[in-house]
Amino acid sequence: MEHVGFDPGVVHQTIHTTANNHVIGTQIGKQITIPDVCTAMHRYQLWWTKDAIEMGVDDKKIFRLDRVPNDRARWPFDKPMNIILNVAVGGGWGGQKGIDPAAFPAVMEVDYVRVYQPAR
Repeated sequence: MEHVGFDPGVVHQTIHTTANNHVIGTQIGKQITIPDVCTAMHRYQLWWTKDAIEMGVDDKKIFRLDRVPNDRARWPFDKPMNIILNVAVGGGWGGQKGIDPAAFPAVMEVDYVRVYQPAR
């Protein structure tokens, strides 16, 4: 889930890999408009299996990427990864229209993070 302040209500769900990333203009993903994204709590999901990654909001699937066999540049998702939650300010995307000083102090409220693993 990515959201930039100058684009209110738009949530991006994007895959970042060596072959598919914004730096070289090959990112893949979807976006959805959620009018109350900044004023109400929402649930962001990531379903990650050995064959696909799906992303969703409030239990509605938005985006799917199927596994690309034998191509680590496009499918590096067969090893453990980390979850990162952050508020980023500026940069090439978020800062392209300047930074509104009225946005500070910035707050990210997270009710919970859950990780499930299927029984083996």
